[in-house]
Amino acid sequence: MLSLCNALSVSVVGLYGVSIFLFLWTYDVFHLIAFLGLLLVRTLSEALKKQCVGSTCPRPLGAKNCNTFCSDGNQEGRPGMPSTHAAFVTFFVTYYAPILSGPLRALATLYAAFVIYSRYAKKCHSVIQLASGSVLGGGLGVLATVLFQYARGASMIVLKKPLMWKDI
Repeated sequence: MLSLCNALSVSVVGLYGVSIFLFLWTYDVFHLIAFLGLLLVRTLSEALKKQCVGSTCPRPLGAKNCNTFCSDGNQEGRPGMPSTHAAFVTFFVTYYAPILSGPLRALATLYAAFVIYSRYAKKCHSVIQLASGSVLGGGLGVLATVLFQYARGASMIVLKKPLMWKDI
């Protein structure tokens, strides 16, 4: 179980690659903004961890190997609010949701839920830390989507045709 949790935790690094690959494949700035948004989410989440004070900030007892590559040893009591993994994956799914077809959107949401649960199962975060990371990532994802749609002059409902399995 722990190796699956570690694999899910490490898999978020691939989201950078997905956005860059899609940008290089389509030359659509939408994907470049996704990449930049991921950088912003990570930076903001890590900055908030350094500012967090109080009982919800420390990682739970048993937290171990909680960094991006699951290699930083004992992390009990170190800052864990908000969860950067939760913020990261939630931003990605929220940002891409408007252009994904129903099945891909469901699959992406399921992936996000598994990543977030893996952080809980590894004892890297409490529920409140995961929820705050998800709110941070989801909020920034919605903001980035709305700003992108506004800048592009598109409808606020659909960015372009849904991305289908055959398009991947």
